[in-house]
Amino acid sequence: MKSIIPVNRSAAKLVFLPHPHSIRKYLQLLAGSLLCILMFILMACNPEEWSIVDCSECYLDEPSEAEINVKLTVNELNPFVEINIYSGRIEEEIVLLTDTARRETWSTILPLNEYYTVTATYRSVSQTLNYNIVTAIDGGFVRTRRILTRCDNTCWVIRGNSFNVRLKY
Repeated sequence: MKSIIPVNRSAAKLVFLPHPHSIRKYLQLLAGSLLCILMFILMACNPEEWSIVDCSECYLDEPSEAEINVKLTVNELNPFVEINIYSGRIEEEIVLLTDTARRETWSTILPLNEYYTVTATYRSVSQTLNYNIVTAIDGGFVRTRRILTRCDNTCWVIRGNSFNVRLKY
């Protein structure tokens, strides 16, 4: 036979109703989550619109080529550095340009909206006082982006035109 246990109202409130502070925390968490999701959606539409753009550096027409900048290590052991520019990834072995740099920055003009790989060849001293050859590699897309809302006119900016092939000790 089943027995019925009477429950008074205060016990029912403790059992079935959450505490008001818990509800407030839940609503704050929900509002924060919705805000994060909204920001993610807005930024995913055009992330360049949310970055800092200097309108004085904009191109009114989409450029077809850009200057790429390469950062190098020039020191006593390496007074000059051999640079190779590859079209695509280095595994494709399509060398566009080979040059020797004598300063810590080097630049050239290349077509846009393509992937490039940059290598720099250095000498390094080993423990046996022999020279080892070390190659630094960096790669990426050099592309244009159109910015619509930050400047008065349509603005084209260049992204990915800086490569870092410095030695890291």
